[in-house]
Amino acid sequence: MRRSGTSSATTACNYGVPQGSSFGPLCFNLYIAPLSSVIGSFGVRHHQYADDTQMYIAASKDDLKVNIDTLEKCTTAVHQWLLHNGLQLNPSKSEAILFTAARRRQFVDDAPSLRVSDAVIQPSATIKSLGVT
Repeated sequence: MRRSGTSSATTACNYGVPQGSSFGPLCFNLYIAPLSSVIGSFGVRHHQYADDTQMYIAASKDDLKVNIDTLEKCTTAVHQWLLHNGLQLNPSKSEAILFTAARRRQFVDDAPSLRVSDAVIQPSATIKSLGVT
């Protein structure tokens, strides 16, 4: 950027999208769009909004462990895709929640933890989604 006859230092951008550019949001969406295919290849449903990705599964009590394993494999693939594309997964911002019918609430405490990257995520009673708890 040039201002008052002085130029700021230039930096090569090999990955990602330069922040503050007018096409930044569109470019970022195009850049991260293939992540949807990675997640979908595991049969995991998801939503993406900007840099926030939410993955979810529907499971019965009997197949919960299998589905948790699938979700963990999916998060490993997501982590690898992000690393390969110059991005990072922040496990400290990862949360898990289990929704169940009232008559099944006693099983919530027995819900298995979820491994995201090298962090263990315990299911929580509340989560934050796009700033809303």
